[in-house]
Order: sequence, then C-alpha cells, then structure tokens
Amino acid sequence: MGTTISNERSAQLKNEAMTRMRWRLWFAFRDSKYDQFKHVNKGKVYPNYAKIKEYCLRHWGKEIKDMGYNELSNRISIVLKWKD
Repeated sequence: MGTTISNERSAQLKNEAMTRMRWRLWFAFRDSKYDQFKHVNKGKVYPNYAKIKEYCLRHWGKEIKDMGYNELSNRISIVLKWKD
C-alpha cells in the first residue's frame, strides 16, 4: 500500500527543498576562495548578501530567490569549484 501526500504537503515539501537549495548557494559563495563574498562580524564569517546578489544579477541575470531547482543545482556546482 502506497503513501499518499496531499497537494498542500507536496507544495510545502517543495518549498522547503527550494529554501535549502538557496541557502546552500549562499553558503557556497561564503565558503569560496573569494573574500568579496564573505562578511566577518565578531569573528564569525557570514555570506555578504549584497555582493552575492550583485554578482548573480550581473553574471547570471537573476537573483537567487528567482532561480529554479535545476538552475540552483547548476550554480551550486559552479561555485563549489571555487574553493581553495
């Protein structure tokens, strides 16, 4: 017997998956070798959201929030290659 998932639950799971993918891209930028994407505050390293947003708009033509699942996956794989 199979498990059924309601349309609401399916939409919620998809939304959660997209949120995780977006955060993975933000933190892939933060962990890259380029310091322009990092912001240090009280000894902790955070993503520099403004610089990342600017980069995405300039080079990819859209913000992270507007990217689909496949595009996010592709961009994450690109940015992960920028590690030291």
